[in-house]
Amino acid sequence: EMESVQDYDMAISHRTKVYQLLDEEHRTVPACQQKVKIAYLHGTMGDYAKSTEILHAAIARLHKGIKSVANMASNRLDLLIQCYLMQAICYAKLKKWNNVVDQYDAVLPLVLKKEGQDGKQYNSVLIHKSALLAMMGNYVMATPTIN
Repeated sequence: EMESVQDYDMAISHRTKVYQLLDEEHRTVPACQQKVKIAYLHGTMGDYAKSTEILHAAIARLHKGIKSVANMASNRLDLLIQCYLMQAICYAKLKKWNNVVDQYDAVLPLVLKKEGQDGKQYNSVLIHKSALLAMMGNYVMATPTIN
């Protein structure tokens, strides 16, 4: 409700309380969903550094106890992909290009597991990564990525 009237500070405060309650109950995915929404609100307010910090914590939490992506539940995998892509956007807003490339490198195996090499999202991430590498002047790495 607070988000619709653009009282983002109040909405962040409310979502933080919800996150803490879910965290106390060890409900990882719903708790991380709250973290993602909190990060989104910070990004909406232009605080991309805080947003990346929150997303980093959510990513760490989603990876906790998971030894292999192959064993990851689909709802956790989807949220993890969302976190990496949101973090890439935040780093791009901060003009931290190498961090954006790192996020794309981290998300590609997850998207590959989810939908395979012929999937739209996989190809989209590859195109974004290639375009970024070309923009950074790293044509040597951009060309094989495109191919």
